[in-house]
Amino acid sequence: MTLPSLKVKINGRLRTALIDSGCSITVVHAGSAHGLVLKSQKLITTLGGTVQVLGEMVINLEIDGIHRMVNSLVVKEKPFGNEENERNEIKHQDFTAKFDGKKWTASWNWNKEPVIDNTICEYKMNQVHERSYRKEIREWIDSGILVPYNELILGPPKVLIPLMCVVQENKDKKVRPANADVCQEKLRCWRKIKNAKVLDLKKAYLQIHIDKKLWPYQTVIINGQRYCFTRMYFGINVAPTIMTTILRHVLNLNPTVKKACDNYIDDIFVDESVETAKNVAKHLLKFGLQCKPPQDLEQGRLGKLIGHYPVAGSLRLQASYIKRLAGNIPWCDFISEDCKEKLKELLYRVEKEDPVGGKWLVPVNGKAELYCDASSIGLGVVLLIGEVVVEDAAWLRPASDTHHINISELDSILRGLNLASKWGIKELTVYSDSKSTIGWLNAVLKQEYRVKNRGISQLLVQRRLNTIKEVAKDIQIAVQWIPSEINLADRLSQIPQKWCRTVCAAGLLEQKDIWKIHSIGHFGVARTLQLCLRNNQNVSRKEVSTVIANCNQCNSIDPYSVKWKNGQLSVEKNWNRVAIDVTHVGAELYLSMIDCGPSRYTIWRKLATKAAAEVVGRLEEIFSLFGPPVCLLMDNEFRSNTLTSFAEEWHVNLEYRAAHRAQAVKSNPNPVVIALLARLGVNFDCASKCEIETVLDLGVNPDRIIFANPCKQESHVKYANTKNVRKMTFDSEGELYKVKENFPGAELVLRIKVDDSKSTFKLGRKFGASLETTQKLLQLAKDLDLNVIGVSFHVGTGCYDAALFYNAVKSAADVFQQGDIIGFTFTLLDIGGGFPGFKDETISMENIADKLNLSLAEFFPSKRNLSIIAEPGKYFVESAFTLCCNVISVKEVSNNNKNEQFMYYLNDGVYTSFKDVLFGKKFIPFLLQESSTSLLFKSSLWGPTCDSTDCISEEIYLPKLSVQDWLYFKNMGAYSTCFASKFNGFNPPVIYYVSSNKIDNLFSITLDD
Repeated sequence: MTLPSLKVKINGRLRTALIDSGCSITVVHAGSAHGLVLKSQKLITTLGGTVQVLGEMVINLEIDGIHRMVNSLVVKEKPFGNEENERNEIKHQDFTAKFDGKKWTASWNWNKEPVIDNTICEYKMNQVHERSYRKEIREWIDSGILVPYNELILGPPKVLIPLMCVVQENKDKKVRPANADVCQEKLRCWRKIKNAKVLDLKKAYLQIHIDKKLWPYQTVIINGQRYCFTRMYFGINVAPTIMTTILRHVLNLNPTVKKACDNYIDDIFVDESVETAKNVAKHLLKFGLQCKPPQDLEQGRLGKLIGHYPVAGSLRLQASYIKRLAGNIPWCDFISEDCKEKLKELLYRVEKEDPVGGKWLVPVNGKAELYCDASSIGLGVVLLIGEVVVEDAAWLRPASDTHHINISELDSILRGLNLASKWGIKELTVYSDSKSTIGWLNAVLKQEYRVKNRGISQLLVQRRLNTIKEVAKDIQIAVQWIPSEINLADRLSQIPQKWCRTVCAAGLLEQKDIWKIHSIGHFGVARTLQLCLRNNQNVSRKEVSTVIANCNQCNSIDPYSVKWKNGQLSVEKNWNRVAIDVTHVGAELYLSMIDCGPSRYTIWRKLATKAAAEVVGRLEEIFSLFGPPVCLLMDNEFRSNTLTSFAEEWHVNLEYRAAHRAQAVKSNPNPVVIALLARLGVNFDCASKCEIETVLDLGVNPDRIIFANPCKQESHVKYANTKNVRKMTFDSEGELYKVKENFPGAELVLRIKVDDSKSTFKLGRKFGASLETTQKLLQLAKDLDLNVIGVSFHVGTGCYDAALFYNAVKSAADVFQQGDIIGFTFTLLDIGGGFPGFKDETISMENIADKLNLSLAEFFPSKRNLSIIAEPGKYFVESAFTLCCNVISVKEVSNNNKNEQFMYYLNDGVYTSFKDVLFGKKFIPFLLQESSTSLLFKSSLWGPTCDSTDCISEEIYLPKLSVQDWLYFKNMGAYSTCFASKFNGFNPPVIYYVSSNKIDNLFSITLDD
């Protein structure tokens, strides 16, 4: 029995003392003694041992603040089992455990106390198990595992643990597959032991007591009364580590027991040729761990230890193959019927072919036989020792594996050699059904001739043969060819042939599988086809080409060649389709008409203006002379009520093939700008009730307005209803319910989220429905009986990569297809804004037009009556405005280099017209009057406010300026004055309009013309 210990101070230093009431002398270890009087003497311990005394001395002994001077003997060794006491304490990074002679007490460590707000006392349970559950709880209370919680002693409870009824169905069954991965390496050792037994701890976790300071974290409520666990319960994640560490520590205390035993958590494997299981159980009981009676491996425990082996080993490859097929299916989709059928077949074969059993004891004599095989699907090996299959294994080859079959045969042999080495084999016979592989191995092992191998795989073959040659230095290897019929590994490397045929047949219509392979590295047609043929022998080059043609990434770098699929603009009959446009010749305007028939007859008529009445007058003259054609082909510039009425009168169809220009009012809401654009035939993109009012007050027809704000106030929707502004955008379910309630007759346009990564202002952060949600939104609109007429997107303001438009149109086309499936007929595509405002920007309008024309031709070939809306915004107004600023103050800045530097204060700044400075835009000033000198000085431009952030340019080189000098800035028409504020009392700039006679004439006509 271990003596109780106590912390004391000896001569002021803290030490551990053993207390024995029957001892009449005090003994101190030499490490705590100084100034001793030498004395040679021996002490006899209660166990019969002797302790050598070095001398004696007087020590100052302090216990709980009480001091005593005591005579003591000084010994060299730690006395009377004190070293045993230290051995019975475990210090781990996650916990500490101590043995007091009767029981183990554990205390785990944490950096921060947990906060668990659980209020549930007990989970509901099946009534079938409730009786046994209540009985076990009562046993825990009676045995002291659960004790009533005393707040006066333990303090307030910290955690409430919810009780639950858990039934371990496999606890008492013979087969426990969970042991498979854990024991894989140990099984090879255990199966070599002739005389072995298994010990299992009785209620292992409940034998470990928990320190009282942790009881507040282990409270439960039973029948309204709070109890606490005094033992280690099952829900602690550190419990397995504590149990394993304590058991391993106790086993290691006895060298003989340590050599004979191996354990996993509470299961102990005992080699009785070293120590008997009964003696091991006595050793454990001595240290407070009680065991169940030892079990012989042949009395039922065998099933638990080998539950993983060999359990239908021939089906491992088939299970992996099914997992690969299922892995290609998204989580949101159901498993295909093909996979289900394969799983059913596999389950049937597992039940039929489960061969658990066989010999446990392996007669290890250093000799073994290894059967190896490889196929296009996988690798398989079988290891025999004394005609006993001790291990088999199968591996599925990677889908990207393109190695020759002979190389795979070598791989299977290398893996088999690895298994043999783990069993300590010294003589090995390798069997394979590949004559090429056997020939190579014989040449290498017997060194009869040099292996001759050519081609791209030469290095791969040589590297594997050299590895086998090195292994042969430690293992005596013999190789032999056998036919496939008797190769035990042949079945491991195969799957049913009909599975391959099923996969190929099912793959004929699956383009997503081709896309998945192509997207690995965006290969060309030839390389992608080669990779696809490994999984599907029936895939065609045409199918691969179709997938690659729709790859946005490839098209953005090297556009795939496409053909115009919608026929030609020409027709077979003369004067059937006539294309019209306004042609500028110098300062003169002409109406040009070209027959799309074989004649290609062209007519020109001079126009005074581009007004609708003037155009209709010329058309009437021509129709009176030649008769009306079947249809007129034109762009949106000709759209007007006058032309529509004229066409109806002459029974002529009007076809438009151009984008409607829907000016974004927000870019420059100046009334004169809005009025001028309205008279030029431009439509409008409004984002609020105020903008709609501004446009309608000019007499613009509501049909020319799109309410293009996906997030609208309810009152604004009601206002749009009263003014019959029918077209509006949406991107969420909430907007649909809002429109349904306030404007059910609206014509809705779905705003989608597209790539805007190469734009200055990324609107996708705020607006747009992702392509994963568009189908759900369209279905909801259909269910609410709302009318969705098209799709819109916006690539972001300040776009500097035209490829974004191509990709966006592709995404819009996908949503058009979703609309067709749900039952909508989309007729409108809003391509948004993002266009440049002047020619010097990094991207030109021509670049964007090329990408748009290419994408429209490719993705909308059959939409002849598709209406396209564009929002030019900056393109119309940015270059139309020039800002003139006056220098109101000059400040010379001193510097050490004595170079003159100047700060110029202007009467305009960031709070009025230069808002874009905050977003990194650079503004270049020009002198209104030429400078008399060519000298330039380092300068900075500042606004008039008292804010230090009101800086237009921190570093720019200008001639020396004076107060009242003028600077002007080009391209100031977009998003400038509309952002102006009156901060510090400074008013926005005054706008002056300069126009020609043609502009004056436009203001003299009505918008209905």
